[in-house]
Amino acid sequence: PVMINPAKLRGPASRLLVAVAGPFTNLAIAVAISVPLRLLAGTTILGTQTFDTGCSLSSSPLQLLTSELFYVYSLNLFLMVFNLIPVPPLDGFELIRTGLTRRNPRLLWQIERNRQAILIGFFLFAFVLPQLGFPNFIAVVLGAIVTPVANLLGVPIAFPCG
Repeated sequence: PVMINPAKLRGPASRLLVAVAGPFTNLAIAVAISVPLRLLAGTTILGTQTFDTGCSLSSSPLQLLTSELFYVYSLNLFLMVFNLIPVPPLDGFELIRTGLTRRNPRLLWQIERNRQAILIGFFLFAFVLPQLGFPNFIAVVLGAIVTPVANLLGVPIAFPCG
């Protein structure tokens, strides 16, 4: 989270720009990292890209660099989508807040009043229940959005070392 001075914001458009800045920065970093990753990619006989990554200190420096770039690339894509989830402390809620302020202020007030309970419920749903054997719906949703974005950038999502 980044601290902002609400007194400096001029209207709902300013608040909206602040909310979009985080996910946009994550996307910009992923786009910037995708360029060297595509340059480092090898090509197979069939024309598909292969990425030679190293997972141990005995790997070549180029393989280690490729592995680290993959992690930065994947992490930024997942953070971009995660920040757009409409849960109160995340940027996705700020995007919804702009519309709720005018259309349904009572609902916005109820959400703000129950902010902590919503956050705790989200973390239980996202992180605790999958540890108990329930399906991880958050990972499925994130993957369903991140995979097409990664394919559009020309570098598939991968965590090279497992």
